[in-house]
Amino acid sequence: MPKSVIPPSEQSKPKPAIEDVIRERIAGDAQANALNFIAFLRKNKLSPGRMDIGSYSVKSKGKSVCNVYIQTDGRWMMRFRPSTLENKFQDNNLLKFVLGAIHHPDPRCPSCPGIVKNYTDVLGVQPDNVCNCWPVKIYNPDGKTLEHCKQFVLHIKSAIAEM
Repeated sequence: MPKSVIPPSEQSKPKPAIEDVIRERIAGDAQANALNFIAFLRKNKLSPGRMDIGSYSVKSKGKSVCNVYIQTDGRWMMRFRPSTLENKFQDNNLLKFVLGAIHHPDPRCPSCPGIVKNYTDVLGVQPDNVCNCWPVKIYNPDGKTLEHCKQFVLHIKSAIAEM
């Protein structure tokens, strides 16, 4: 069994709800958007499960939808795994959003310089230098970006349901 990355002093404490972590670490519009996103997840029967302090995994039927990170510097982000790009997009606006959010490899990441998966069948194009770990990353989404993120989550959830 892997060792917990949560410090022993934190392991015995009750786990704070993600909403409490958001209220503690984020302010202003970023806080409102993060809380809005978590409410959307819960409404759609997707509960963020705590992986570490400020780090949450969102799953549907045991499959990854996304991860949500509440950072200590007042920012938050969502990351989507490569498997989230394996289902065809029916909505061109959603496809454009995803293409715009493609994350390029981090030279410090041991997995990024590896084999780049071909996404041409799904995306219609092969983006250059796609991160192999987390190809889609969204940092501090504004209201419009958040709506696209919600559509992407529903797209992923629907694809999982069809498996």
